[in-house]
Amino acid sequence: MFMLNGSVNHKHAIRDFKMTGNPVTSNNATTYNGTATVSLKEGPATGVPISIKLMGNSAVSIWIHSC
Repeated sequence: MFMLNGSVNHKHAIRDFKMTGNPVTSNNATTYNGTATVSLKEGPATGVPISIKLMGNSAVSIWIHSC
């Protein structure tokens, strides 16, 4: 992960994803919404909203919603 200006290369771990509702399929993409635990420098954040989108057999997008 990078900051929006391209600096500060860093990593986060995402674990314990729990899906809410049903997957949503549109065209050739399926989106899974839910919550997960995300590692932060200050310690883990729980219940973070996350969207995972699978686009065909070639791409994945993970959107971590910030507060």
